[in-house]
Order: sequence, then C-alpha cells, then structure tokens
Amino acid sequence: MTALDATTKHDGHQAHDDPATPPAHGTPAPTAAPPASGQQQAHRVLGDLLATAAAQNLPAIDWRIAATGARLTGRCTAYPGPGRRRADFEAWRTLLGAHAREDTPTGQPARLTARTEHGNGPVTIEITADLYDDLTDPLTTPSQTWRSP
Repeated sequence: MTALDATTKHDGHQAHDDPATPPAHGTPAPTAAPPASGQQQAHRVLGDLLATAAAQNLPAIDWRIAATGARLTGRCTAYPGPGRRRADFEAWRTLLGAHAREDTPTGQPARLTARTEHGNGPVTIEITADLYDDLTDPLTTPSQTWRSP
C-alpha cells in the first residue's frame, strides 16, 4: 500500500488532515464563510418573524427586503377599510414591541409608522399602514383621463 492509498477516502478523493496542506488538483483550501450581508441578515430575521406571526395567527402583510443594508419594511394593505389596516398594524406593532407614530399630512390619509431594531446585526424593521378610505364601487368612481401634450 502506498502513501497515496492510505490518504484516499472511500469516494476516491484524497483526504487532507492537515489544513496547511493545499488540496490536490489546484482546488483552493476551504476558508471561513464571509460575514452575512445585510440582506441575508434581514432575510433570516424575516423568517423568524413570519414563523412567530404564524404561531400567533397574525394577519399577513406585504414585506420588502432592502437592496442595501439590513432593513425590512412591512406594509399593512388589508382590504376593506382603514379599520382593518389599523388592526393589522397594531397586531404587528405589538409583536415587534415598537412605538407607533401617526402622521396626517394635509389632504392626505393618515399614515401609521413603527420602527424597531432587531438582533445583534442589527436589522431595522419598519411597518406602515396608510389609512385611506376604500372606494366602495370603482365602476361608479370617475376616472382621470390622461392626455399627451
């Protein structure tokens, strides 16, 4: 039996017990995994949040993971009515332990916003709800006509 035979695994690949010895055939030595990106951190937190929300029977809301940084944004878009959107917002706000703010710009619907930090990352989580009145019948609502100049 040769030295090569003694270091070959059952699948035919050479075993490397010494991490300082590079693998055969020019394969780079394994390295430590790079730190998780902000998106990866946010993805993990969202998975945990959704599992907790399902266990507590919270309503579904829309979620967005930011392209840069560790940021999640949830939007309460329930239909019908602002009352339902407010209730969904309050359920999620309570789960997150966040404080709510209500802004009512002139001529605009009220917007509820709550923001918190989660984990060691940290991941910023923000939820919003726009409390506009729903249209009762879109077929009877006048539409806007767009004209090109």
